[in-house]
Amino acid sequence: MSSSCLIIPMYNEEKNVKPLISQIGKMINFKKGEFDILIVNDGSNDQTGNILKKMQKKYKNLMVLEHSKNQGIGQALQTGIKQAIKLGYQTTVFMEADLTNNPEDIPRFLAKLNEGYDLVLGSRFKSGGGMVCINFWRAKISKLGNLFGRYFLKISISDFTLGFRAAKISVFKRIQLKEKGFGVQLEMAVKAFWANFKIAELPVILGNRKYGKSNFKYTFSVLAEYLRLIIKLRGLRNA
Repeated sequence: MSSSCLIIPMYNEEKNVKPLISQIGKMINFKKGEFDILIVNDGSNDQTGNILKKMQKKYKNLMVLEHSKNQGIGQALQTGIKQAIKLGYQTTVFMEADLTNNPEDIPRFLAKLNEGYDLVLGSRFKSGGGMVCINFWRAKISKLGNLFGRYFLKISISDFTLGFRAAKISVFKRIQLKEKGFGVQLEMAVKAFWANFKIAELPVILGNRKYGKSNFKYTFSVLAEYLRLIIKLRGLRNA
């Protein structure tokens, strides 16, 4: 077993499973045990699960955990993290299942961890990062959400919310994640910062989904929900 694994939460991604794993395989030779993939199939009701079972016959280092029903990305990540701890991995990379993250960035994340960082956050807003073919309102809401995080939490992180990131497993042995939805990304970054882990940001380019529909709707109600979570986290810090 490898010392590193890639955790991917997945829900109704039947059109993205094969190209995603193929792209990852070009960067990391996980067929030879150099890197493992741990997919949490979060209650998909399309052909995602069946496709994954077929791909496991070809890729022996591809593991799949199944949720009987959709529980949200936060719970999917927590399931993956618990399994990674149980299996004894030392480091893990997290990425989205919709082909918006570039697998070529995976070695860059691992290199940052090897430099001594505990958590490496992919950032759209650091120099060299960005978003391609992302609609105006999605980009605006993402920027506002991260601006609120920096202002209210007094933490100098440019991108709290992007799911493309890497961490040492030791981080999750000290912090406890509780958010079931997309707010888990913010929660992870903030709690790791408060626990004095060494954090770096890595500029990355976020692409646009090619196949299927996003499970996340970028609306101002989502922005309001992030603000409520920020206030909640600040309250926990001050308690």
